Amino acid sequence: MQVYQIALKPLTQENFAPYGQLFEIQTGDGASCITERFNFWPKLATFQCARGEVQIGISTFLKRPLRLATMERHLCSEEIMIPLTGGVIIPFARQQGTDPAELPQACRAEAFLIPPAKGIVVHKNVWHWTPMPLEDQTSIICMFETGTEQTDVLIREFPQDDLVEIQLEQDRR
Repeated sequence: MQVYQIALKPLTQENFAPYGQLFEIQTGDGASCITERFNFWPKLATFQCARGEVQIGISTFLKRPLRLATMERHLCSEEIMIPLTGGVIIPFARQQGTDPAELPQACRAEAFLIPPAKGIVVHKNVWHWTPMPLEDQTSIICMFETGTEQTDVLIREFPQDDLVEIQLEQDRR
């Protein structure tokens, strides 16, 4: 077994591009429709949906150690996550391809802090793990194709019992 300690990466379009899309709740100028009732910013991100219906849910995550031995991916569907009540850390690992037998590799892991008012679209086939809040609990909006949680979740452990530990800035003194 090997333990891979990883630092949080800055959440930028470029850094997150291998995993999906980054979008931000907009304010101020630049809305395509401005009225006395609302401002509208269209197409902040796009979401591919092969089977039709998209479900919107809210998940509340409880604080836990920033350590993982397992990751998941969705072979057929993308996933949108938007923190509501606080930031969350989400770990990812670059995949080598689309082979369903592929295992996540701890040595390929990276982690991002997703703050409130920003959201991500995770591409299909991308290894990731459930959000990890910095507070005691944090809720997020989670959207994906209806039925994904029953029919399109592939969970696998890292080979050789490897582990990933996410290091916060204050942990690296």
